[in-house]
Amino acid sequence: MGTITSINRSFKANDIAMSNRKYIVGLLILLCLSGCNFFSKRSVQSRLVQPVLGQEVAMTVIREDLWSTGGKLVFIPFIPGSRAEAGQLVDRLSLMILKGAIEAFSDKSGVFQLMTEEDVNLAELILDGRIEEFSLAGKWSGVGLGRKESTLTVKGEIRERRTGAVVAIIFASRSFKKLKDSDQVAYALGRAIAEKVQH
Repeated sequence: MGTITSINRSFKANDIAMSNRKYIVGLLILLCLSGCNFFSKRSVQSRLVQPVLGQEVAMTVIREDLWSTGGKLVFIPFIPGSRAEAGQLVDRLSLMILKGAIEAFSDKSGVFQLMTEEDVNLAELILDGRIEEFSLAGKWSGVGLGRKESTLTVKGEIRERRTGAVVAIIFASRSFKKLKDSDQVAYALGRAIAEKVQH
């Protein structure tokens, strides 16, 4: 229980060191896939599809042959993109996205088997990407001035590890009102991505 408590504190702290990322990611996957309840409970398209109003996740399958067979998949934490300032908050959101994805994979069986990042050489496919945008609502949004909502947007790619061929591209976005909700939003987005992938 000492190790579990330590992980829990790491998620609540804002200063998660990225040097420990692989250790945290590995333990998250092992805990969730072993049934631990520590955490609360297609076609090929000719062009890339992004989420529209009311749609949280959109995916374009590029290689149906590799997609349909599934296999061992490693989900690597997303890195900051051009409209997401690198820092502790974005690093935390990346881990919350991963946490949501891991738990969703654990809850739903499908064609993919989730692997730890340490086992990347055993995987057939890799899912990685960027937090493309993390923007916060303006200070005066309540009186109609500035940005009215905060936004979290990510873009991910599923690639064949051996060749680097892109198998599928994923866009996901969600808007929210308050900064304190950002952890839950990132977690929910991770679950939504995993549920879309685990067909």
